[in-house]
Amino acid sequence: KTKLKMLNAKIRTSLDRQSTSEKLSSSESMANSVLNVLGEFSQSLRTEKISILEDNVLKGLDILLHKKDFIKKVTIDKETFNVKLYDDNNDEITKNMLSKGELQIYATALVWGLAKTSGKPLPFMIDTPLARLDVEHRLSLVESFFPKTSQQTIILSTDSEIDSIYYEK
Repeated sequence: KTKLKMLNAKIRTSLDRQSTSEKLSSSESMANSVLNVLGEFSQSLRTEKISILEDNVLKGLDILLHKKDFIKKVTIDKETFNVKLYDDNNDEITKNMLSKGELQIYATALVWGLAKTSGKPLPFMIDTPLARLDVEHRLSLVESFFPKTSQQTIILSTDSEIDSIYYEK
């Protein structure tokens, strides 16, 4: 009887361990499923946000560049975040093909696109924004970018860069 009781206790202990192990295995399986779903959701959100960012950068370039229809498409690699620009023939426009002023406009459009995509009111601080720009790009920045940039924009410039005419605009 004693041996039987001891064997029954061992059997109950073994069954309890097995039940606990099955519960842990089930929980682990469910946790892995949740992680997979979250990973897919995260990737989907990243793809969606990058697509919105591409659109916002392109809109910024359209507003700021005086060469209309110069850049027709912006793509951002989902893994490396490398940005590529394309013309209307779907030919890539490399950064070294852009003038210094166009590079500055590109950088401005990229930062503007990031701010718009974030959906948060971010302050902007811009140092010598018109230094490398020609008259047409200066007007684009002063009339289209500065007023719409943010709720708070701080511009650090020289008196020759933003003169009385640009200041009024």
